[in-house]
Amino acid sequence: MIERIIVTGEQDHRHYLLHEELAHSWEKFSVDLNGKISGIVNRHILEFKLNFQRGNKEIVIIGKRQFDSHYSSPLDKHFAINTSSKIEVHKIKSQYEKWEIKKKDKFDLIRRLFQTAKTLSYDKHYSISSSAQLNERWIMPPELFEYLKNEIEIRTIAFKDEVLKIEYDNLLDTNKTLEILDVILKKYSA
Repeated sequence: MIERIIVTGEQDHRHYLLHEELAHSWEKFSVDLNGKISGIVNRHILEFKLNFQRGNKEIVIIGKRQFDSHYSSPLDKHFAINTSSKIEVHKIKSQYEKWEIKKKDKFDLIRRLFQTAKTLSYDKHYSISSSAQLNERWIMPPELFEYLKNEIEIRTIAFKDEVLKIEYDNLLDTNKTLEILDVILKKYSA
């Protein structure tokens, strides 16, 4: 279960109530999937890790939602909110040992200079890197990539040691997570 770590008086704060509602939905999701969930929730943060089996695959979901006062204005009643989700699917088979699709950043030019990365042919905002020549349309067909990033910004999709990891810049809800898992498992079900 997700541990409640609250300070006196915090249980009625709107941020805590929102985090509590999200925590409850992920705990219910965990029970429905016969999974094991752990983490913490309070007014400032919701952080959890959920493990479960789906078919012959081990799935790990990591989620985080945190208020960040460092980037918030003291004159403003709004807080900067950092959110992220990571989906890990274990025991994936691929003809390629290691690869990564990543949103382009300031280090992309360096990776391209050392020939470890190139622009993804079907999305110029992402680069793909691998130690070997690979068929990017086989490892991540354009339709699958578009589906995975539909409405939600992808940070990274990576494969290494039979583990496929997808990191998002947002906290996914349980329904979207299940949809994404179904599509991934259909593609990589071998």
